[in-house]
Amino acid sequence: MPRIQTIASISLLVLMGCGPRPKSAADAAAASSKGASTEGDAAVTGEVKETPAMPGALPAIKLAEPAALEGKLKQFAPVALTAKLDHLSAGDRAALTELIEAAKLLDPIFDRQAWALNPAFKASLAAHKGDGAAVANAYYQVMRGPWDRQDHFAPFAVAVPRPPGAGYYPDDLDKKSFDAYLAAHEDQRAALEGLFTVVVRDRDQLRAVPYSQAY
Repeated sequence: MPRIQTIASISLLVLMGCGPRPKSAADAAAASSKGASTEGDAAVTGEVKETPAMPGALPAIKLAEPAALEGKLKQFAPVALTAKLDHLSAGDRAALTELIEAAKLLDPIFDRQAWALNPAFKASLAAHKGDGAAVANAYYQVMRGPWDRQDHFAPFAVAVPRPPGAGYYPDDLDKKSFDAYLAAHEDQRAALEGLFTVVVRDRDQLRAVPYSQAY
């Protein structure tokens, strides 16, 4: 979706700072975003000096029918958002500029929180030359990923379902496996269920990585 960064990104900044942390991979499926913050890092035990990468190869591109995507895309219209700033003091305007710049930095973080492989898949889709690629790319920008947020996250550009843990857990980690791991590693429960951590695989273990390191 075309966005005017000066206003829309501020909204994103506010939204990302307010989302609660899902308590499990299943709970994460109901949330498309959560707060990006470094608060609470001290609650994470076992400091990670190197952040293990999210595993998994990019799934294959599988585009929905172009006509169907065009119909979906027509539901949205670009809108220029403006605001009168002449009543603000010089200090307020300077602060607003800093907020806008900070919000721009959060945009790519939001994409990774929606799906860890989002940046790589977005580039792959942008290079795709198949029939319907242009409209699929346009709808991808609206949905911030290859799943339709208005249709229960049905896939429209990929052949796999949306990972239940979004970008906060490994794609192949389901609730049953996560609960079993927690039961066997109670010393890690607080960190893995922490409000400001991303869960990654580190060899045969799960590891909680603070936001300040992950992002």
